[in-house]
Amino acid sequence: MKYKHLHAILLILLIFTLVSQSAAAQPIGKMIFFKTEFCPWCKVFESEVLGIYSRTDEGKALPITEVTLRGENRQFAKIEKTIPYVPTFVILDNDGKERGRIFGYSRDFFWVKLDEIIKSMQKNIASAGSKPQEIDPRVAIGE
Repeated sequence: MKYKHLHAILLILLIFTLVSQSAAAQPIGKMIFFKTEFCPWCKVFESEVLGIYSRTDEGKALPITEVTLRGENRQFAKIEKTIPYVPTFVILDNDGKERGRIFGYSRDFFWVKLDEIIKSMQKNIASAGSKPQEIDPRVAIGE
């Protein structure tokens, strides 16, 4: 009899944990990484972060898209016009609205600033009570 209640409690805890993890895994936006082929700090970011980024909580919250300035990808051409130097990281919410920028790359500064932006976005989502939606790239470039 005792174990029956214990099993029920464990099952409830397991369900709660799985639901919490799946909610946390939902993207709240997208991070656009603007770079050039000859940027040394872009190369440092690529070697230190890019390979692991998608496995981090930050990477799950804000999947990354790489854009080479003056390259073939014109998806973010409107934003690209506002990039003063590289690397620049532009954070968009799920509605395509810009929520933050990180200029340059420094290991410690990057993660701290990214964490601040994500917390601010999560706070806005929680206060609005809205469910995150997929980004329509046409919204981000104003089509």
